[in-house]
Amino acid sequence: MSRTFSLATFFRMVPHSLLQKLFQSFEIDTHELAWVAIKKREIKQFLSLVQELPLEKQNQLEGLCYDVFELASSSGWDALCEMAEYYQEHDWYSLSPEKTTLYAKSLWTWLHYPNVFQKALEFHQVENASWWRKRKDLPQLIPDWNEDIRKSLEQALQHFFIEKQERGHVCTVEMQHYKTNVYYFIAYPDDHVKAVFHHNESGNLVLRKIRPTFEIIFAYNSAEGTLELHTKGGNKTKAALEEIFIKTILGEEVEICSEQVYDLSVFKRTGFTMLTDPNDCIRIQIRQVRISWGQGRSILFRADQEPDILAWIHRVINQELLPWEDAVIDYIKLQFLFLPMEFARKGSLTFELNIPNRSTLQEKNPRKTEIIRKYLKQWGIEYEQDIEKSVNAVSY
Repeated sequence: MSRTFSLATFFRMVPHSLLQKLFQSFEIDTHELAWVAIKKREIKQFLSLVQELPLEKQNQLEGLCYDVFELASSSGWDALCEMAEYYQEHDWYSLSPEKTTLYAKSLWTWLHYPNVFQKALEFHQVENASWWRKRKDLPQLIPDWNEDIRKSLEQALQHFFIEKQERGHVCTVEMQHYKTNVYYFIAYPDDHVKAVFHHNESGNLVLRKIRPTFEIIFAYNSAEGTLELHTKGGNKTKAALEEIFIKTILGEEVEICSEQVYDLSVFKRTGFTMLTDPNDCIRIQIRQVRISWGQGRSILFRADQEPDILAWIHRVINQELLPWEDAVIDYIKLQFLFLPMEFARKGSLTFELNIPNRSTLQEKNPRKTEIIRKYLKQWGIEYEQDIEKSVNAVSY
C-alpha cells in the first residue's frame, strides 16, 4: 500500500518530547504551548503553530518532516541500520524511551546523528528507485574515486545528451559509497525547459520557466563485476549509458553486436501518427495497449471498447489522475490491413510487441513482413541495439 505524507499524521506519530526538540532546532517559539495539557495525538496546536510561521520556515520544516516520513518505514529503518553500521556509529541504537515508533526513531536519528540520517535518506532513495537494468560479468575492478573521474563522467554524459537529445548542457555527478564494494555514481543532467505554476512570496499564482534535472544512477559492484542502471528511457539509451560508464569509469573496451529491440514510448508522444505511403495500400489499427506504472500496476486497453484507442487512453489517464510521465507502454498489439492491389489480394496480419525485444511477428509472408518492418523502423519502434558480447544484460 502506498504511503501518503501529511503534517497531521506526522504530528500524531511523534512523541511530544521529540516535537519540542524539533521546534527548538528550527528556533520556533513554543512558550505559549501548554505541553503538559496537550493530549497524545492532539495536533491542532501544532498545525496552527506551523501556519503562523513565515513561508520560508514553513517550507523548511515541512521538508524535514517529509524526509523523516520517508525513513519512517521498514525499508527506511533498514537503511538507518545499514548506514549506522557502515559509518561505525555503534552508539546509535540506544534504548531511548523516545524511540517508540518508526517516526520517532527516524526523527531521533536526525536530532542526534544527522550524518547517519542524511546518508540513510540518500541510500533509501537510491535503493527504492524503480526500473533497474542489470549487467553481469563486468571486470572486477576498484574504480578510481577522485575528482578527475567524476568530471570525466560528467563530460561524457553531457556530450551524449547534447548530441543525441539536445539536452544535458549542464550535468552534475555525485559519487557515493553506501555499501562495501558498491560504488554509486548519481548523475543529474539538465532536462528540457518546462513551465510550472507556483505561488510566489506574495501568494500570487505565477508561471515560471525552469530547466529541471533528471536522474541517472550507476551502481557498480566491484566484487561481483556487475553494473545496475536506473534511468528513464528506451533500451537503446540505457545501453549507450552503460557503455559510457564502462569506458569512462572502468576504462574497458567491449566488443559489440546487434540485438533487435522495440521502443513503444513513441505512442506516448503528442501528435504521433502512423504515417504510411499510399502506394503500399495499407491501414493500421491498434488492437491492444498495456500501460504500466511499476510495482505490479498496469492497465490493458482494448480497441473494441473505443475505436480511437490512443485518444481514449489519454482521457482515462487524465480522468484517473494517473502520472502520465511515469507511464510505460510495455505491450501493444497491431493489425496491418492490406488492401487489394493489382497483383495482390487483400489480407491482414496481427502481431504483438513486448519491450524490450519480444515479438510475435513471424516471416510467414515475406512481402507483408517487409512492409511492416519498414514502418516499425520508420516510426522509431524497431531498431538495432548495440550490446556487449561479453555482458549479459537483464532488465527487471
